Amino acid sequence: MNAIAATKIDFDEASHTYKVAGRAVPGVTSILAANGLIDSTWFNEASRWRGTAAHLACQYDDESDLQIDTVPPEVRGHLEGWRKFRSDTGFVPIHIEKPVWSPEGFCGTPDRIGMLGGRPSIVDLKTSVAAYPWVGLQLAGYAIGSAPLMDTHPGAFQRIAVCLNGDGGYSATHFKDRRDIEVFRAAVVMAAW
Repeated sequence: MNAIAATKIDFDEASHTYKVAGRAVPGVTSILAANGLIDSTWFNEASRWRGTAAHLACQYDDESDLQIDTVPPEVRGHLEGWRKFRSDTGFVPIHIEKPVWSPEGFCGTPDRIGMLGGRPSIVDLKTSVAAYPWVGLQLAGYAIGSAPLMDTHPGAFQRIAVCLNGDGGYSATHFKDRRDIEVFRAAVVMAAW
């Protein structure tokens, strides 16, 4: 593992803040928000709770540590959708909810870094009905930070948002615009400015 991938990242989940070597570092999502790229109109306490509960259920399932009786009934369909995506595609997670850091000046926590069809992939789980356009930029930021972990370059990653629709199904959006990486890098500069 290279020095960048081995860098210790402190993440405070309550405040959703990152520190590297004791210094506060902005996160991918906060960079996008600072640039006005995220529309949070539909975010509310109910959607936050559902998203958090679904992410935890899927994480514990991927780590083979899920006790199904602890999964709230209103989240089970999201879990089933994630299981279906994995079964349908053969996606193999290698890093689950692992914070990453880039010397370009940001941190982030991709939901999944793994392999799909023999290619490195960044997969983000969503409980919304569709993936918003800004998600492509979010995944580009994660690709930049995750490249050292997979010993590749950011453009090598497949970037996929998996919308878990709650009824046991899913839709997958593949973000293929290579300009997303440069747009995200510009957002980092603008947020720092």
